[in-house]
Amino acid sequence: MRIFLLLIILSLPIGAFAQSYDEGLSHHQLGIEGSMLTGAGVTYSFIFDSLVRIKTTLLAYYQNQGNSSSDWTGSVGLEIQRTFITTESTRFYGLIGGYYYSHDYTNPSSNYYDSTGNSYLSTTYTTSEHDFAVGLGVGLEVMIWKHVALNIAGSFQYSGVNYNPSNNSNSRYLGPGIGAGVSYRF
Repeated sequence: MRIFLLLIILSLPIGAFAQSYDEGLSHHQLGIEGSMLTGAGVTYSFIFDSLVRIKTTLLAYYQNQGNSSSDWTGSVGLEIQRTFITTESTRFYGLIGGYYYSHDYTNPSSNYYDSTGNSYLSTTYTTSEHDFAVGLGVGLEVMIWKHVALNIAGSFQYSGVNYNPSNNSNSRYLGPGIGAGVSYRF
């Protein structure tokens, strides 16, 4: 309940700059978002009609530093939205969704030297983190220009993190989450 009230309070100043929805726009929306429920990254939404939308979130990053290390990060999220109330410039909706995130870092063997100048070889190590979340919530979208919208959402979710799965190190979370983003409808 506190998150819902926080969403309403934070959205009040946005409403002062709101523009009206243009129903003549197509059924596509592209943006960026950070969310505890659907992850962070670039978003694409397909708008089926005035009531139902599907949003995907994608983030991919890879860095290879020669033979010294490699770093891979990837995240994919999915959100289904059902519009409850639409005014001239705002949309209040319910959502259900989730995401999966993976981060793997590898540092291969390297030669090191001790204080006497003798060389020794370190071992390769790999760390990994795998996260997930599923849940439901509510959101508010406000058109701030003809094609540009801001959104903020609160959720109740179940999420988990597994660090180095071979070591069985993990954590779980059940509780509130929040997300926000900006998108361009075309």
